[in-house]
Amino acid sequence: MIKARTFAVAAFVAAAPLAMSATQAFAATSGHGVQLIDTTQTLAGQQATFIAGGDDLGRGAAELVSSAYIGGPQGILDIPAHVLGMPKALQYIP
Repeated sequence: MIKARTFAVAAFVAAAPLAMSATQAFAATSGHGVQLIDTTQTLAGQQATFIAGGDDLGRGAAELVSSAYIGGPQGILDIPAHVLGMPKALQYIP
């Protein structure tokens, strides 16, 4: 019987700070003048976000293909110069 009472007191002492902090947090959020704002998107907002992500993905893929198309052949043509130890100076198009 003594062990059960000791356990009950120890459990209460351990849980008291948690209960107090929870009640303080609840009291802080339930004050007057606090307006809760729903930040979830509507279906139209979610679709717009999805479409914008698809646009970004498509643009990135197009840039990757474009850079490979432009830079690939020149890189292949430069291989002999690099193998022979005479690489050309890099020239950037403004």
